[in-house]
Amino acid sequence: MMTTEQSCAARAELTDLLSKPKAASWNGILSALGLYLEAEEQCLMNMQGILARGLAAAIRMYDLPVPMPAEGVDPREAAREAHRVFFTASKRHSGLLLRAIEATTADKLEAVTRELEDRIGKESIGYFRRLEQKMLEQLTRSRRPK
Repeated sequence: MMTTEQSCAARAELTDLLSKPKAASWNGILSALGLYLEAEEQCLMNMQGILARGLAAAIRMYDLPVPMPAEGVDPREAAREAHRVFFTASKRHSGLLLRAIEATTADKLEAVTRELEDRIGKESIGYFRRLEQKMLEQLTRSRRPK
């Protein structure tokens, strides 16, 4: 059994070899295709554990509402879903942060504050919920009379 690095390096080498124009007329093309498929399968099999560990770490770190796949189940779909969920929330959070920064009047600050209060209740990702709670605290503190 090859290590992850070996199987992925073999796949890369075979990809390079097979993508050259001369490969189409090479008499060893079937052997190279077979080796590529073996390297691809081995690389994927080796990557399953790496993907599962990385996904578990991201779910814990960001408090993502994505279930961890069962042991032995391909984690790629869950990783794609985690990525989609996180970056959708990231875009929403960035937009809210920009509106807070650009709020120069009391009315705009009040609108951002209301939007933040609403978002905190709806935000499913703990990481962004905590950031938005901090942002709300800072906005509220900055609006207090001194």
